[in-house]
Amino acid sequence: MLLYSAITTSLPGAEKQAGHRSSEPTSARARELTYTHPLGLDSWRKLGQGVVDFVADYYRYLHRTDTPVMSAAQPGFLRAVLPTAPPERGERLEAVLHDVRTHIIPGLSHWQSPRFFAYFPMNTRHVVASMLADILVSGFGVLAFQWLSSPACTELEQISLEWLAQLLDLPPCFRAAAPAAAAVLPGSASEAVLVALVAARARALEGRPPEDATRLVAYATDQTHSCLAKACLVTGVRHVRVLSTHAARQFAMEAAALEEAVRRDAAAGLLPCFVCATVGTTSSCAVDPVGEVAQVAARHGLWLNVDAAWAGAFAVLPDQRELYFGGLEGADSLDLNPHKGLLTGWECSALYVKDARWVKKALTPGVPEAYLQDKCGGTATSRGTDGSCAADSGGGGGGSGLAAGPAEGREEQQEEGKEDAAAGPGAGSSDGTSGSGSGSTAAAAGGPARLPAVPVDFKDLDVPLGHGRFRGLRLWFVLRLYGAEGLRRLMRHRLLLQDFLADMVLEDPRFELVLGAPPRFGLVCFRLRGSDAANAALLDSVNASGAAFMSHTTLAGRYVVRCAIGGTWTQGRHVEAAWRAVQRCATGVLQEAAGVADG
Repeated sequence: MLLYSAITTSLPGAEKQAGHRSSEPTSARARELTYTHPLGLDSWRKLGQGVVDFVADYYRYLHRTDTPVMSAAQPGFLRAVLPTAPPERGERLEAVLHDVRTHIIPGLSHWQSPRFFAYFPMNTRHVVASMLADILVSGFGVLAFQWLSSPACTELEQISLEWLAQLLDLPPCFRAAAPAAAAVLPGSASEAVLVALVAARARALEGRPPEDATRLVAYATDQTHSCLAKACLVTGVRHVRVLSTHAARQFAMEAAALEEAVRRDAAAGLLPCFVCATVGTTSSCAVDPVGEVAQVAARHGLWLNVDAAWAGAFAVLPDQRELYFGGLEGADSLDLNPHKGLLTGWECSALYVKDARWVKKALTPGVPEAYLQDKCGGTATSRGTDGSCAADSGGGGGGSGLAAGPAEGREEQQEEGKEDAAAGPGAGSSDGTSGSGSGSTAAAAGGPARLPAVPVDFKDLDVPLGHGRFRGLRLWFVLRLYGAEGLRRLMRHRLLLQDFLADMVLEDPRFELVLGAPPRFGLVCFRLRGSDAANAALLDSVNASGAAFMSHTTLAGRYVVRCAIGGTWTQGRHVEAAWRAVQRCATGVLQEAAGVADG
């Protein structure tokens, strides 16, 4: 365990700073202006250990078979047990944690339970890699709205995004080497879709009068996530065409229907500008034909965004890439959520944009405020009309390592990376940490791309100016500690669990897999043969039992039970136990229905 003194003395410039303390006396008034926090740094070590133990106990609680997954709380339950006003004096942590245990946890539906199958998972800071990073993120407390606000925060995000692009084998047009491309880690796919839409709006209205904004049209299907409809409300896109899907086409968008809708709107004097294709819809994990949609979009000048919020993580598997991710080179933007499929913790989506000019044009409000006009890395800067920070000379910042260095240094780092990779995950330490401590394992995957030395200001690529939570660090931790091989095994494991459940569904003649919704990306859609009412009763019974938590959707007008497999700790035994609970509940539902019929 590194001590504070060991950490601080190893930081760059520590020696210089150690002798830099002011010898000037402190005035009496300055000494009086001192606030003592009830929880200081000395308390942090002890109290922090207590919270870590509390969380560890919580996860043990989640693994107990008698822990109900879905909360049975009723609206208003918490107001009935908590005080109506804050305390006058601060309380002890033990009292706060007691109330968390007694009142808060019973009101949670446990997303991190291995028997949680209701929604695509919020993978989760309890994964060791991401949770460790999250402690650092909270401790650092930095923002990355511009490069200077925290250079490492900005540059690590760029590097992590390029690593992710390599892992997913994204087309070159979305990679760091593409001169017009950019990538950013927004908080969610909803934010990413909003950014893509405002960029499309800016491109469509270029050179047109402002009133033409009322004629813009966006296109989606009845399976597209509702975040697009909300983005249209926010941006003032009044015309949204929702194309119908059909079981015979596995609920995918039909390019011919899109072509017809676009032509009809253009003939009516409207301005088609945006289409959202989805790889892995929420209801059934349907896959729109991206390549075909891209051809329509190119013919008519539509911005094509591909929403792969959940399913994008499966592109780490070559066979899944070949089956479902073709045609991405024709898209203008792509979003996916590492916080769903890649263990990175909430608020870490990824947005890749082919031509970032339109994002900056849409999100940069003219000349930036004076406090955002700075110097980058000690080098005088000039500001373009989009507010971007561009160095007049040299690289982006002292010691960043992003600009190309000596060739022999790069080769040496790559060789070290190969040795680390050969040693296997966690080589050099019994606790799974790297023995070298140099970060050279990154080179095993080809090394970080030599990103441009011109600083990037993420405030110009994201809706919130702050761009906080050091998302790149969390993604970087997961990529470093799991490695590409570890993440591929994880995603394959999810597919195997999916097939295991689908096989059990087919073995019971009372159930059926839903036509047009084959098991895909960990989602299994099934029905009890019978009425919608029987299926609704089945789902209510399963969730009320506490044995599992599932959800439903409607496909082709029929009530469908969804089992979304993707929890971090979910194993075969949890899937099997959940299915046994479904079977038991089905028996009860069918017996009750038979009794009513007899009566």
